[in-house]
Amino acid sequence: MSETADSRSPGVEGSGAQSAGDSANSDRHGDRWLGACAVIIGIAVLMYSIGLPTLGDGAPGPGLFPGIAGAVMAVAGMVLLLRGFRLRSAADGEGVVSPESALGEGEVHTITSSAWLRIGLVLGAIAIYALTVELFGFLLTMSAIVFAITKVFGGSWVRSAVTGVVTAGGLWLFFVHMLLVRLPQGVFSW
Repeated sequence: MSETADSRSPGVEGSGAQSAGDSANSDRHGDRWLGACAVIIGIAVLMYSIGLPTLGDGAPGPGLFPGIAGAVMAVAGMVLLLRGFRLRSAADGEGVVSPESALGEGEVHTITSSAWLRIGLVLGAIAIYALTVELFGFLLTMSAIVFAITKVFGGSWVRSAVTGVVTAGGLWLFFVHMLLVRLPQGVFSW
């Protein structure tokens, strides 16, 4: 049973030419590398967010959202690391079932370079946000990052711009007016 590349999700290719062993090796190495990078970046974002100021009376400050995002990224990275080592155990014959066995015989799926580029863009956007939010403020930084990510994932210029502005504005209203969290205003403070 063979599918065409058009019927699968973007960034995933199938090929019956590779053996299941080759796929298990690339999957486990890819999971370990991606997991390790996610753990490192997640911890870095978490440590950065801890250094951001808090509001009086112990109320959360601008580091709340980056802290949550960093913690989630670090935990997700640990899951990928563990998955990579479990796939290694399966390849070594220790009885753990690998995802390849569920795909069907001769069907191997790999992540394409464009998918890796998109993953890198999202991770880079988180790092850029952490580095620039104090200078440019939350609204401008978040609008630009959401715009860039939406554009790279196939949105039109108008849809990407509207998504960026609406997302940043909505998050700002939620955090500032509902949670009473002060977000960085940057050089455009009013």
